[in-house]
Amino acid sequence: MIFSIVIIIIVVIIICLHWTALRNNQEPATTWLFFIILLLGTAVAIALSFHLRIPSPVQLVTFIYQPLSNVIEAFLHI
Repeated sequence: MIFSIVIIIIVVIIICLHWTALRNNQEPATTWLFFIILLLGTAVAIALSFHLRIPSPVQLVTFIYQPLSNVIEAFLHI
């Protein structure tokens, strides 16, 4: 629990350090992208601090393409 509080404090410090540049930015998409990536990174860091099992991106690719690979393999063996 203490690690998640430390992570949130670090995120607040990061936001404070970059706030003026983000506020004066003419492209709001950059600001949105910054906050989305920061939010994702914070979520992953907090999940790791609770020792949760986070799947690898390779497992996602395998989950998506394995059925397609099976269909192609079955089609080619006929």
